[in-house]
Order: sequence, then structure tokens, then C-alpha cells
Amino acid sequence: MKHRHWLFLILLVLVVFNSSAKARDYEITALAMDVAVDADGLVHVVEKRTVQFNGAYTGFYQSIETGGEFTVQNLSLKEAGRSYERLEQSSPGPAGTYFVLEKADETYVDWSFNAQDEERTFILSYTLDGVILKHKDSAELYYKFVGDKWLKPHGEVLITVTLPPGAAPSEVKAWGHGPAHGSVQILSGSKLQWQISDLPAKTILAGRVTFPPSLVPSARRLTGKEALPDIIAEETKWAAKINRARRYRRMDPLLGAALTAFSAFIVFSFWRRRSEGPAVKFKEKYYKELPADYPPAELAVLYRRHVSGADLTATILDLARRGWLAIEEISGPRNIFKDKGSYKFMQKEKDQADLLAYEKQVLALLFEDIAEGEVTLEQIREYAKRERKRFAEFWSDWRREITKEAEKHHFYNKEVQKKSRWFYLPAVFGLILGTMFSVAEMFFTGFGFLAAGVIFLVGAALGDRRSAKGRLEFAKWRAFRRYLQHFSRVGDARAVSAGIWEKYIPYAVTLGVAKRAFQEMEIVFSTAEEQAHFVPHWFVYRGRGGLAGMSQMTETVGRSVLTAAGQASSGSGAGGGFSGGGGGGFGGGGGGAR
Repeated sequence: MKHRHWLFLILLVLVVFNSSAKARDYEITALAMDVAVDADGLVHVVEKRTVQFNGAYTGFYQSIETGGEFTVQNLSLKEAGRSYERLEQSSPGPAGTYFVLEKADETYVDWSFNAQDEERTFILSYTLDGVILKHKDSAELYYKFVGDKWLKPHGEVLITVTLPPGAAPSEVKAWGHGPAHGSVQILSGSKLQWQISDLPAKTILAGRVTFPPSLVPSARRLTGKEALPDIIAEETKWAAKINRARRYRRMDPLLGAALTAFSAFIVFSFWRRRSEGPAVKFKEKYYKELPADYPPAELAVLYRRHVSGADLTATILDLARRGWLAIEEISGPRNIFKDKGSYKFMQKEKDQADLLAYEKQVLALLFEDIAEGEVTLEQIREYAKRERKRFAEFWSDWRREITKEAEKHHFYNKEVQKKSRWFYLPAVFGLILGTMFSVAEMFFTGFGFLAAGVIFLVGAALGDRRSAKGRLEFAKWRAFRRYLQHFSRVGDARAVSAGIWEKYIPYAVTLGVAKRAFQEMEIVFSTAEEQAHFVPHWFVYRGRGGLAGMSQMTETVGRSVLTAAGQASSGSGAGGGFSGGGGGGFGGGGGGAR
């Protein structure tokens, strides 16, 4: 009992630990950034970032990209009125400390603390020297307030830029670069704001401001050129692009719905027009004889449109029934409990002139490629595993030969098949364009193209329509399958002969009801004497006889052949919204928690 208590406690600790580990996460809920430009061209930045921690965290880090074009000075960090201590080292220290790494193209800051399921607000202050460009006709601040290396999204973001006094609002121009739902406002000649909610991870928020150069008389980065016309032209181009995108986004739901409806209409119209023809008159529940005399592998093309491993089993059994091979039960590999039964196939000397090409391929595989004269199930499996490429070639050629032979029966409407293949072209374009529009944040249009692609693929598949003959024979084979499943409930079940039943077996395998058919036969013919009558001469058994032995043989051979087959398959600057272009300048960087 004591051991059980300990086991329970250990499991409880593991569950709690696992839950805690899964729940550990953090969220940047808000960022308020004050950016003040002084007369010397220095930019003083105060970042106030609020983070919600779920679980235990011990630190945070941030990088400020400089590109080697300006420097970061006077960096300090505090929280709730308490300043952090700077350490002259390159690795994290105790809680309440931080360190700074100056690199060629960035300044990296890392600070330590202890946080557990709580909200913390960190205030990072620094000065940028050299970020202001002074042209002949204007001064320019072009800066990434939030870079594209942040691992988490930002909730509410408010950036306030303060310029030196002395300019009228009309002399100041501002642009924002980032997601289209952000906004930029010129509040006065000296105050501007950028605002956005839910800034995604790894997404920039950049600002560009031009103002009279007289406001920064001591700025040191001089270009000596007229820059304002080029800046306005560049921003107008980006603004036009984003405005087009906004217009498209307003049309997004309508375009998505129209694309889906149009593609559905085209496919439905095609299907309806091409599906016209005489209705199948056969309505019987059961069909008590073989609907046709073509081999079971060709039935697969009609019944389920493709050839599978079960049809190789059916072909082997059909060849045995027709006298080209015999099947004998033998001792198989032993396991720890008992001797597992297996089977071998023995070739019979018989002229193959009357065989179809794919039937000859099966005999050649068994009695030439794998072994000579006789072959076991284990040898077939080993061959498929060892000679995977050769078996795959056989499998591909064999299925192709069956399909070619089945075409002679005209199961399908060739004209409809040919025309429906044109649907593959718009299907591919739909899937490609759907992905492209989704990436471009036109989700409804993207979905519409994707839906259209899928609908056209369905249309191409529906083009494999059965002909009038194919529909009639399919209905009969379905009724025959139902007959095999419900054999014991049919009134004249005992009238079936051994020879007729023997012919049914391969088709039952292709139709996927062999096991059920044997069970139904055992219900009708329950004595050993009766069942022995239905065991064909080409099957030699050493264990269970009768229908049970036949059922076991069919199931075991089918499973082994399926295993082998599986080896082969195997604007203006007057404010407004953000533009999507730009993102020039430096700053922003990225960061995360540890």
C-alpha cells in the first residue's frame, strides 16, 4: 500500500510538472515608445514594454540594429522606479542586473529578473547618435520602432515622436510602414503618433518623418543634396500600392464567394450535361450469378476504378481455379507459441497461349523471377522486400496491362473522360493562386481559389463516368456482392454447386467480401462432409479442411500479397494609414524572454 502511495505522488508530480511546462509562455501586451529629437540631431528613446509572464522566467533580451550607421549611447534600464545595475560582462548575472554587447551592426542588451505568473513593465532608455539625416531641403528621421526579429506579437503599440519646436504642421510630413491597419497622425508641428493594435511577430513597424532642417542646426550627418522630392515620390508609390491592396481587401469576401460559386457552377453544369443518358433499369437486390466472365482484376477497374493488392490475390486464385497452378498448405515459420501455417504455389504444365498478358506476368513473377516451379508466401514477401525496384516495376506494368485490357470492355465514357481532364489545369492554378493570395493576406480570395482548385479536381475525378454498359454491370456486380454477403438468407442457397462456388471465390476477393462469403457458406453447409465437397482440387490442406481451411488460405494469401504490394506503393505624407513598403532605416531589432 505504501508503494502505491509513492507511485501516486510521483505520477502527480510528473503531471503537474508537465502541465506547468506546457503552460509556460509570455505575451507582450503593450509598448509605449517616446522618441524625442533634439537640436543637435540626437534622438532620445524611452521604450516602455509591458510583458505578461505565465510560468517562471528569469530574463529578457533585446537588440537594436544600427547597421554601423549610428551609435547607441547612455543605455539604462529600470522597472517600477527601480534601476537595474549594469554589469561589464557578456553573460547574464543575478536578478536586477543587465549587460550590453556592442556589435558591428547592433547593440544587444540582456537583463535578469525573477518573474512568476505576473505582469512586468520594463523601461529601456537610450540615445541614438547619427540617425537623423540632414538634407539641403529637409531633415529626415527614418527608423524601425519595432523590428522583424521579435519572437512574439505586440498587443497595443503607441509611438510618439517629438520634434524640436519651430515648425508648422504643414512643414512636417510623416509615413508609417507596417501592417495596413496601423495609423500615423501629425498632431502638431512638433508631435506625431504611430498607433497599431496586434502587431504580429517578426513584423516591422517603421516611421519616416521629414521636417525643416533648421530644427536640427547641429545635426552631423549631412547629405548635401535635395532629397524631399525623391522621398515623397517613393512614399507616394508605396502608398498607392497599399491603397490598391486595401481596395482589393474590401473586395476580398466577394471575390472569394464568386470564385467558389463560379467553379461549382462550371463543374455542376458539366457533370449534369454529361451525365444525361438512359437510367439503369436493373433494380434487383441480389444477383445470383456472375454478371460477366471477364477476370476479377478487370472487375476492379469497373468496380473501384483502380487495381489493388487484393486483385493480385484474386488473379492467383483465378489462375489456380483454371488449372495453371496449385496451392498447398505447408509449415510456416515458427513463433514462440506454435507453428504458423503458410502456403506454397506449384506451377502446372499447361499451354499459356490462351492467357492474357497480365496473367502471364503473374506466372512469370512467381515461377521465374522469384523461384522455379514452386514458390512460398515467405519467398514472395522476401522478394518484394529485397528486390523492391524490380517488384515495383512489375507492379506498375501489371496494373497498366490490366487497365489496357479493361478498356476493351468500354466501362467508361471516353469522351467525358477526355474533356474532364481539362479541369486539372484550372485546378492547379487555383491551388497555386490560393496559396499566393493567402500569403498576401487576402484570405477570402485565397480560400476561393483553393476551393475552386478542389472543386475542379473533383470535376476531373467525376469525369471518370461509367458508360451505360458500365453502369448496368456495376449495378449487377453490386447486387452480386450483396448476394455473397447475405448468402445464407437467400431462399435457394443450398442449390449452389461446388463448381459455381469455386468460380465465385476470386471475385469475392476483388469485391472485398471473401471472408464474409465463407462464413455465409458455413452457415448453409454446416457439416464437415458438406463443406469438404466445396474444397477445390487445386487446394491441398494439412490442417483445417473444408470451408474454414479455404477461408484461412484466402485470408493468409491475401494478407501476404498485400504486404508485398505495399512495398511497391510504398501617398502625400499628411498622415493616414501605413504603407506596406519601406521598412528602411535601422533600429527595432528583436527580442524575447528566457
